[in-house]
Amino acid sequence: MRPPRNLRRHNIIGSIALGLMVLPAGLYFLNTADVNCDNRPMKRGDICQEWDKGRTVTYTYEQRRAYWQRMGWLGTVGGVVAFGAAGWFTVRGRGQTSTAQAR
Repeated sequence: MRPPRNLRRHNIIGSIALGLMVLPAGLYFLNTADVNCDNRPMKRGDICQEWDKGRTVTYTYEQRRAYWQRMGWLGTVGGVVAFGAAGWFTVRGRGQTSTAQAR
């Protein structure tokens, strides 16, 4: 049983929109050289203290840099997957429509 045509169209548009939001953010995080703490750049050896749920959390420069790298890869891969899903919805929808019309 195939989904209604409008649902497929919404899936395609939603996947493209998600990809357009997530992929640039991931690429930004991967390519940025700045690591920030309270909107101030950090240097190697710096320590960042932040409040999280009522307690102080301490991060080193290396921990923050690793976090930004993870977010970058997650966003980049997520954006590519979203665009791939849009393509899959498009191809899948076209194949079923032509098969239904042939009957």
